[in-house]
Amino acid sequence: MTLLRPTIDEILNPFFHLTLQGTTGIRRRRIEAVEQQLRRCIETEGDRILGTEDLLVVASERAFAAEGAIARTMHADDLVFVLTLFVSPPWLAADPLLLRVQLTVVERLTARLLHHRLVHYGDLSCPLLDIGAGIDHARRDLKASTLVKARAEREEVMRLAIEPLHSAQTDSEPLSEVSGDPNFREQ
Repeated sequence: MTLLRPTIDEILNPFFHLTLQGTTGIRRRRIEAVEQQLRRCIETEGDRILGTEDLLVVASERAFAAEGAIARTMHADDLVFVLTLFVSPPWLAADPLLLRVQLTVVERLTARLLHHRLVHYGDLSCPLLDIGAGIDHARRDLKASTLVKARAEREEVMRLAIEPLHSAQTDSEPLSEVSGDPNFREQ
């Protein structure tokens, strides 16, 4: 008995359909943006991860329709290798909120591949660990940059709050003139 292996398209279409269910507004647009970026990554980086035979299959598919050829012909194990690239620069979203969604989507997609036994952990343990490490590293960097940004914002608020007080003090007349005592010295 030969088992049919689903293509990347046959994996991503139902995954994103379920992921988008019940979402609206900006959250939905972010998930859709992640899907578009992932599909772009698959088609851009796919040639890097495919073997000679797979490249021949993709080349013949591209002869019929170039757009989405890798997603229509390649399988879950190929998707795992693409995901290792998708959780590293230059594929990481620049917008922190979009990046959070990207990392969550990749995490859930990877879990789905394993849960539905579309990939075998023992066969792909290294790239699966690379995906996890990429997600962890990106989240750490995101948290650090968020803390730095928050600190800078707090310092700016403090500077803006103190600046009027400082300028009011330097613009006012000396305290000896205010006190009326010529022997009074400012400290």
